[in-house]
Amino acid sequence: MALMLASARRGVASLAAMPASRSMSTVVYANYACYDGNTVMSMRPSLPKFRSKSYGWSLSRRGAVALEFNERTEEEGRFVSENQTTFQLDLAEIGEIAVDTTGHLKFVHQVKREESQPIVKELVVQHDPTKRKVTFTLTVNNEGDAVTRSVSVTEGNFFSMKSIMVSALPHLAGWEMIMDPSKVTEQHYADQGER
Repeated sequence: MALMLASARRGVASLAAMPASRSMSTVVYANYACYDGNTVMSMRPSLPKFRSKSYGWSLSRRGAVALEFNERTEEEGRFVSENQTTFQLDLAEIGEIAVDTTGHLKFVHQVKREESQPIVKELVVQHDPTKRKVTFTLTVNNEGDAVTRSVSVTEGNFFSMKSIMVSALPHLAGWEMIMDPSKVTEQHYADQGER
């Protein structure tokens, strides 16, 4: 049975589940998207990766939650992949978001490259209790060329985002597969795709 909840406007999630009759190797997309004017922030899981060993499966890379920011183009008024910037929240960062009581968090990642300066990504999560909003601001600095995207979500959307992320933690850590190795599918193979 397929489940779909969708909204064309601001701050509402889009979820989809595939029919149970489909193959376990089918790729499923279930992004949670929040819109703020001409900017969208989409949240999706990045699956853990496993390598096949003679004795079974070995965790190669833990999963994460990808926050993808995009802006509408001025010319066409639509979202294009070239405008997208991404920040991968690891398990510890998801935990920080879940337990934070300060209302202000900052995460910094450096993406190293062989013959260039590293790309520096900074994500700031700021709670404004007077407006009952939480603002996500991602700045990506690529050799002095900085791009900033910002999306404000309601406290209700923020609660839903935290709940989804926390409930995904055992799967992102690979523990779900320890309990049931048959759940390791082609999507989890270490040589499939990049984060």
